[in-house]
Amino acid sequence: VLGGALDTADIDTLAAPVYYDYQVETTYRPNDKNKLRVIVYGSRDSFELLFTRPSDNDAALRGEFDLQSQFHHAHASWSSKLSGRVDQDVDVAVGTYDVSFGAGEAFDFSLSGSEIYLRSEWRARITDHVRLIGGLDVNVLPGKVNYKGPRIGQSEGNPSAMGNSPSNGEPTEQSDSFTGVLPAVYLESDLDLSPFRLVLGARVDYYSAIKAYSFDPRLTMIYNVTDTTRLKAGIGEFTQPPEFPESSPV
Repeated sequence: VLGGALDTADIDTLAAPVYYDYQVETTYRPNDKNKLRVIVYGSRDSFELLFTRPSDNDAALRGEFDLQSQFHHAHASWSSKLSGRVDQDVDVAVGTYDVSFGAGEAFDFSLSGSEIYLRSEWRARITDHVRLIGGLDVNVLPGKVNYKGPRIGQSEGNPSAMGNSPSNGEPTEQSDSFTGVLPAVYLESDLDLSPFRLVLGARVDYYSAIKAYSFDPRLTMIYNVTDTTRLKAGIGEFTQPPEFPESSPV
């Protein structure tokens, strides 16, 4: 497809894809009440499109086209029974990520940083018919971004602004460092009212990039028609923050 799309009389190209991924996992059980799982995993993909003889009609594409993406993470999960009625899960993950994209002298983008993730959940059986679930999510994303290319328009409300090509867009160069902090807490109550089961929940999130909170209530109802058939219905609010290019001041 690529060869047919290019005018081979004017442009000679060489495509070079390279990729790998890996994972190593181990599980340790010190006793019947505790289990530790550790996994290390990562991936790297790169693709280069070398323009060995570019057309004189588009000097912006002289040089090469390349796309690279990689991440490497270590993740530990600890599950334990604190008592006969209380269970606890703790997840901790740390890693790095690096994404870059370039097209000759016209466009260059790079995004790199680290990620720290913590999740803790506690499940308590209050009675034979009531269970409480509470949890904490914390995501920390320090990083930096560099951009060279046409000015970026908004992606919502004016999609055509994203259609500028590297050859005709107004150029700009920007750099930014950031530390995103995304903490959240949630609480659920699982009520067994056989043949009905109700799950009442709520989640509160904070988004440091835009200094805003969200509160998302949720409700799920399950009806057991027979031993093998059940009906499930739910309603709730779900929130996510803007993408980084939409919240970055630069």
